[in-house]
Amino acid sequence: MWAHDIVVSADLVPGPGGIPRLAPVGHGDAKARVVKLELPRCRLLICGSHTPAVHVVGMTVGASVTELESLVWGAAAVTDRNQVTATASSAKDAFESHDYELAKGRYRALLGLARPQDCELILEAHLRLAAVAVHQGRPSEAQRCFDNAEGVALANTLSDQYVCERLASIAGMRIDAFDPGGARVVLQSPQAEHALDVRGRSWDRMQMLGSWRRLHLLEGNPGEAERLQAELLRIAPGHERPRALLDLGWSQVRSGDLGGARLALSTARAELHKQAAVYQLQSRAYLAWYVGRLLLRGGSIEGLTDMIAVDAINALLAESDLQRAGRWRLRALRAAVVRSVADLDALLTPEPDGETTNFQRWQIGAFLLEVDWARDVAGAALSSANVDLSRIPELENAVGRLREGWDADAAAAVTARGVY
Repeated sequence: MWAHDIVVSADLVPGPGGIPRLAPVGHGDAKARVVKLELPRCRLLICGSHTPAVHVVGMTVGASVTELESLVWGAAAVTDRNQVTATASSAKDAFESHDYELAKGRYRALLGLARPQDCELILEAHLRLAAVAVHQGRPSEAQRCFDNAEGVALANTLSDQYVCERLASIAGMRIDAFDPGGARVVLQSPQAEHALDVRGRSWDRMQMLGSWRRLHLLEGNPGEAERLQAELLRIAPGHERPRALLDLGWSQVRSGDLGGARLALSTARAELHKQAAVYQLQSRAYLAWYVGRLLLRGGSIEGLTDMIAVDAINALLAESDLQRAGRWRLRALRAAVVRSVADLDALLTPEPDGETTNFQRWQIGAFLLEVDWARDVAGAALSSANVDLSRIPELENAVGRLREGWDADAAAAVTARGVY
């Protein structure tokens, strides 16, 4: 039996262990006649008095709701709800702690446990798997997750939280695809505007403000990116402040406020203790990356110099919980510090999936444009990155010129828009 073949008539009352129990309802015979007349292919599951009939199945008063689930969903029912609840909770904790590899595994496990009627859990899993794929630079995987989520979304009313997460991830994917127009369409939608409302949930506003910051950096408006990031910092809870400060510091590097950038990065370092261990590790990686970028732009890194020492970078890279986005940035930074072309070549070697490497190649190439000795490697990395720049003619033109040899103006065009 499947859910679309069944009509259920029962009341629910609290039961031991938080599991509801079935309670009786009235007018069983009348309901049986209506179902037989109007839904002749359906069976009626009823808890209460009724006359026996082929299409009527009686349910015991006081039976657990899980017994009802088994009757409705058959083999698809999961009777151990504790396992589903525990898996969903651990997946959510991992995601919100920015432990994306752990979250990925747990959300995949949740999809294997959830029942068809667990629409909200299934939707959460697909959307957050999409967010992880976007974060890791895997656009095809992200799109598959979005497509799966779309099927759930079309059949259900989404909470504002999931609407916002979906919009932020889609906007991020458009930004990573160098499609500022497409990202703007998403971020200017009524749902996104609603999420930005100051009267709304702070987490939703943070996601939208962060998306707008990245878009403004891509469009070459670092001043506006800095303004929005400062607004995000004002509403960020304690454990999110270090990352918000890091993103503010990078926006200030891009805008030319190098003194402000050093202050933001130093403050971020002082507040790293507010983050959980895995999240703190990722933030340390980004801190080192941004300190290196600040130095390359001519800024002072007083009080931060030790962050880009080779031993410090190696210590971070030795951490097994360091995730992909932080790892490749640190490897690029270390190669720049030790002047190793071999390390850069290894970092830029295509991976089996190809997708992450394309994103990495572009970002690493743009970074190396500011490293005097690595300009040839930078040009080769940018040229070999399989990215579509047709929606940003300035970048497409700049990369074309860099293919012909070093061009300071072309390099400046890339670093003014193509690094975020």
